[in-house]
Amino acid sequence: MEERRSSVPAYLEALGVLVEIAVLPTGDYVVGDAAVVERKTVADFHRSIANTRLWSQVADLARAPERGYLLLEGVDLDAGPLTREGVRGAVLQVIDNGIAVVRSSGAADSAVWLRLLAVRGNRSGAVRGRRGRRRSVATPLGLLSTVPGISPTLAQRLVARFGSVAGVAAASVSDLLEIEGIGPVRGEAIRRALLGTFPRSGEVP
Repeated sequence: MEERRSSVPAYLEALGVLVEIAVLPTGDYVVGDAAVVERKTVADFHRSIANTRLWSQVADLARAPERGYLLLEGVDLDAGPLTREGVRGAVLQVIDNGIAVVRSSGAADSAVWLRLLAVRGNRSGAVRGRRGRRRSVATPLGLLSTVPGISPTLAQRLVARFGSVAGVAAASVSDLLEIEGIGPVRGEAIRRALLGTFPRSGEVP
């Protein structure tokens, strides 16, 4: 995110934190030598999943010498176009790649979290990297595989055909039927899962 446009730096300064604006190779904030933080509002998190930008950012955080954090800002995690299962599957995938996820209620709360990270780093000393070997970063195939009815093999076919999670979500049922292993019922189920549309009470899925 473009942090100069957010109110987080102002809240940090109000908390007595010295803020230096600089171009960073990774993340939105570097807290001393201890942590690098990627801040996302819930809306941006949904967009980043849909256009797959999230996974390159997760890869950058995993390669950074500092401990990587994703600061996810917003009260309602479902305030976006992705399904509940999809957005939570993405959170779990971020964690599986060794990135800590911190939930924040808003900009002021994000500033408090960043200040605590700074205080913690100053008290315990710089932390350069995690213990053990870094894990490789998974692809969006893992996210697709969390959708009911999509196996890892089927997820590979879908991404190969449509290019991305967003491409799969934009595909029509007739497009999905071109993929081996997908029939009308499964095609409708996949679209409902990715787009968050479900049958009304009494309607046959």
